[in-house]
Amino acid sequence: MNSLRGRIPVLFTLILLSSSTWAQTAREQLERFSDGLESLHAAFTQVVVSTDGRTRDQSGGEVWLKRPDRFRWSYGGDFPESMAASAWSFTVTCSSISS
Repeated sequence: MNSLRGRIPVLFTLILLSSSTWAQTAREQLERFSDGLESLHAAFTQVVVSTDGRTRDQSGGEVWLKRPDRFRWSYGGDFPESMAASAWSFTVTCSSISS
């Protein structure tokens, strides 16, 4: 037990270093992908799957990006919402909000 207790800080440090390295790599990949990107439009589908592999819910939406300063997100499903942002404004609309 004492030998394990001494190794926990080392393991924790290795995990932190590997996660920060992964984050840096992910950031670099995103920057490489977006280098020279002027606009983007994509449709997506979100599927919620239960532990037994059955589809419990499915919805989708679209995302738009136009450089340097425009972004829009539209999401369907049971609680549709949209977000739009530019250098001058930010707007969010939701079909229902519950507390």
